[in-house]
Amino acid sequence: MAEEEFRRYKPDYTGMQVNEYEFCRMKDCSGKEESFSLDVIVKENDLRKDRPAVIFVHGGGFLKPNDKRQAYISRFAKVLTEKGYAVISPDYPQFDSQEQYINAGGESAGYTIAAEAVHYAYEWMQDNAEKLGIDRNRIDLMGGSAGGMAAFHAAGRYPDHYHAFVCLWGVPDQLPDVSRMPPVLMIHGTADELVPYSRTGYAVRTLTENGIANKLITLQGCGHTPLMKMNEFLPEIISFLEM
Repeated sequence: MAEEEFRRYKPDYTGMQVNEYEFCRMKDCSGKEESFSLDVIVKENDLRKDRPAVIFVHGGGFLKPNDKRQAYISRFAKVLTEKGYAVISPDYPQFDSQEQYINAGGESAGYTIAAEAVHYAYEWMQDNAEKLGIDRNRIDLMGGSAGGMAAFHAAGRYPDHYHAFVCLWGVPDQLPDVSRMPPVLMIHGTADELVPYSRTGYAVRTLTENGIANKLITLQGCGHTPLMKMNEFLPEIISFLEM
């Protein structure tokens, strides 16, 4: 399937149950307090009480109106829920315009505030794990593009929270302290014009120097958000999470 077709793909939660919950109140990018919600996605009729969970942080350049129900998330969720995972997709503060984003400090401002929201989502999950049927000791973290940057910083700040971290074409311009991070899987295309592939090479070197287990899946000639390759790298993600 061509990447253009994937970009027209509509969210499809067939066979899944999606429940939305408010998980925090925090200041948005204008400094105004706002409530934020997340989706808990599980396989339909799955009554397990001890599911592992994946927090999936959506992308979108830290700009509205991108949200937790971007089309590709339902495709990842389909595969993960079939494997017995609960997928947690949180919203987080985003900028109203490119001008506001730049004036606030750009990328670093975006992933700093988004990482804080990811942490609140984690805390909410811990408080509600029994009700949700989630194993509070088996939580993974995944993020794509801007969501990968936010998740990278969340994993660096709170390394003991996560069993594993998957970064999809979203290594940030400045890495957090990686010295205690969980194992990291990175997937990135060499022709990415939005998030340079060189960032991922630097991340590999830094993680390795700090003794952090990591793996890079390089997608030769692929640009940003190479969804046409999902059938190739999704099995790699599942294998990594199940280590």
